[in-house]
Parts: sequence; structure tokens; C-alpha cells
Amino acid sequence: MEQLLRGTTAYKILQGDAALSRLSHAYMLHFPDAALLRDALKIFAAEIYGGTAEIKRRIKEESFYDVRFFPEKDKKLTVTDAAEIVDDSAIRPIEGEQKLYVICGFDTASAAFQNKLLKSLEEPPRGVRFLLGASTLSSVLGTVLSRVKTLSVPPFSQEAVLEYLNRHFRGGDNEAAAKACRGIVGEAEAMLRGGWYNEVCAAATEICLADKQNMGVIAASTGDFKRKNELLTCVQSLIFAALCNKDEGERLNAKYCKGALLWAADYITKAAADVKFNAQFNSLIYDFILRFNQENEKWKKLSE
Repeated sequence: MEQLLRGTTAYKILQGDAALSRLSHAYMLHFPDAALLRDALKIFAAEIYGGTAEIKRRIKEESFYDVRFFPEKDKKLTVTDAAEIVDDSAIRPIEGEQKLYVICGFDTASAAFQNKLLKSLEEPPRGVRFLLGASTLSSVLGTVLSRVKTLSVPPFSQEAVLEYLNRHFRGGDNEAAAKACRGIVGEAEAMLRGGWYNEVCAAATEICLADKQNMGVIAASTGDFKRKNELLTCVQSLIFAALCNKDEGERLNAKYCKGALLWAADYITKAAADVKFNAQFNSLIYDFILRFNQENEKWKKLSE
């Protein structure tokens, strides 16, 4: 992953800031790969903090106290975390001359969490910097974005992903994974490892091909689905594949008109931005299936 990131414009900008001693007090790393966001943040954090190879190793291991990671691994950000960051930032560094707070999944943070950090982001204590990480900026408050320097890493090219997979996976269908992942390395890795990715793909296909007769059962089954964002991303990927006449979208192309597919792409884009505010995910899926089929019927009539 480090080799991929070092070639990005975002990393080179950060590297230039560090070389010129012009580091910003707060950065936002926009990295669309939610699965590998924490790993990417460690690489950028090591560049921001600098220091010896030993310090950088400990940063990546999350064992260097002056570079603190929030939330704890596999936990969610809470307002309590924000309060701890604010209070702790007023305390002098323990091991070095500066402190860096790395906040992963900032796009999943509540408005209360984000507002709690506004003053610290704008005027942090001396020697304190922030590195925020988000897989999407749609749910990040504008007041936060105006106080940080955003570094965006776009999806990687298919060739770059394939080269990465060939270095780390043997015996898998690396080429197919690189083609299907849309430049998101974490999705390619999940595909090759199986497990939840296969479950998500199966559910996404079922949703996309659902009819009015079975949409209630299918929508109900998504109520307790743990990977809601990944499911919507996979649905969106299938729709885009159909619009681009790719093989993986062949079944959708056989069922839906282009107009309906365009409507569905727009619907899922908005739904993905709002999903964390939607307590009844199954209702969202039910509405999508119903209206997708209705749109298709409308476009079929228009084409007759």
C-alpha cells in the first residue's frame, strides 16, 4: 500500500509541505477505500510527524504516544473521543516536541463530534496537528472542511491494483479482482479472500434484479445487514457496469432500460450519502426496488 500511496499527488503534496517546513495544522485525507483507510493514515502520519525510522515504525504500530489514533480499532467515534482529544491536546508531548491526532472514519462521525473539534482544528495548541481520514466527504461538515487542507487520493488504475495484488496474492484471480474493484484495493483484497465480499455481491445482485413480487422479502433481509455502505457500493457498481455495457452488468441490461439505470445510479449515489442517517435501511431498499421497477415500466412505455 505504501508503494501505491507514495506515487499519488496527495502524498507528494504532503511531502513537499514537510520538506519546506510548511506543514498545515490540520489535514483531511480523502481516501475512498474505507477498508484500508487506517493503513493509509499511518503512512501519511509518519510523513507528517517525521523522525527516525524507529518512530515511524511505532507510528504504524500505533505504539508512539505522541501520535494518537482515534477511535480504537474496530470501534466507532464518539463525542467522548472528541472531548478526550480536546483535553489531551492541551497536555505537552511525552516523547517528542509535537503531537499528532489521527482520526479515522471522520465521515462516520456525528455532527456533535465534528462540532466539538472545530475550535481545536482552527486554532490548535502549539505543536499540535490533526490528520483526519474519510472515505467520502459528503457527510463531513463544511465548517470542518474549511479548517483543513484536503489531500484526495482517487481510485487507483486497474494496472496499479493488479500490480499490487500480484505482489501480495498468489493463486487468486487477481486480474478479475483488479477489474471489478473500481480502483479500490480493499475491495479487491476482500474479493480474493472471499467471506463478506461474496455475501455483499450476492445481496447486491438480488436487490438489482428484484421484482415487485419478491421485493418485500428481499428488503426485509437487509434490515440487519452489517455492511450497508459496501452493499450500496456494490449495487452502484453493478448499475454502472450495465450502463457501460460491461459483462458484469449483462443481467441488468437485459432487464432494464437505460433511463431506468440512470435513475437508479442517481438514487444510490444519494442513498450512499444519507445511509448513516437512515435507521430503517430495509425501507430504503424497498423504496429503491419499487421505484426502480416503476421507472423501468415508464421507460418501456415511452419506447413503445
